[in-house]
Amino acid sequence: MVATAGILAPIFELRTEETPSETVVHLFGRLNSEQCGELDQNVRALISTTRLLILDMAEVSSIDSAAIGTIVGLYLSSRASGCQLKLRNLAREAAEILKLTRLKDMLEERARRSLMEVLESHSDPNMLGYTPD
Repeated sequence: MVATAGILAPIFELRTEETPSETVVHLFGRLNSEQCGELDQNVRALISTTRLLILDMAEVSSIDSAAIGTIVGLYLSSRASGCQLKLRNLAREAAEILKLTRLKDMLEERARRSLMEVLESHSDPNMLGYTPD
């Protein structure tokens, strides 16, 4: 625990919330190399149990390159398992770091690709003017 203005704040904590349509992992505190193992272990266990996995980062106070690497690894594992991984409520620092590393772009690209997969699998491929190459 770290004391901040007389209040004990956790260095890192995660809480899971499951609904029929998604699983949300709420992250709290600093996300750095020391916490990557815990994040990786807990989130990988959820990948096979849901189609949509959201990492809610509203309460992440800082993030480092090891944590970014862990998130990329989780993204790749989820994608290979047919699970969509999304980030939600990025704090300013985390959003800027993820933007610089283009991780946000990669996650947004996954959403566009999913729409194309739906259109390609539809019984009428010319629906909405879509024509495959």
